[in-house]
Amino acid sequence: MLKNNATPKTTDSRIDVFARAIHSGKSQSEAYRIMHPSSRKWKDETVYVKASIWSKTDKVQDKIAELRKSSAKRSETTIDTIDMMHRAAFSVAKTEKQGGAMTQAAQNLAKLHGLIVDKSASSVTVSSTESLSEYMKSRGK
Repeated sequence: MLKNNATPKTTDSRIDVFARAIHSGKSQSEAYRIMHPSSRKWKDETVYVKASIWSKTDKVQDKIAELRKSSAKRSETTIDTIDMMHRAAFSVAKTEKQGGAMTQAAQNLAKLHGLIVDKSASSVTVSSTESLSEYMKSRGK
């Protein structure tokens, strides 16, 4: 058992497992149990204390920060980014006189901005001409 304020023995693989579990949304105690499977037999209070000590170490904090930074970078793709990519593809296709690629880039831009909506099948069961009239009125037709 660790003395008060003692630094736990850390290895890179343990740090990685613990930090990734925290980053994926696990609690500190759950992360500790994943990293140290034999702790599943321990009292919750013991695991809680050890997990708390682990989570405060510089190496663990650094690894969690690194994982968060990586996740933030991956989620930077936005509609604007995709728009820019399709506009660039259109430009290249135009320069290369690739009509099909120009059309595809233009269609993708239109879909991205909601100008083209893929068709979807729908069906309505009508039991009489009266209900058909009601249905058409509700659709504004």
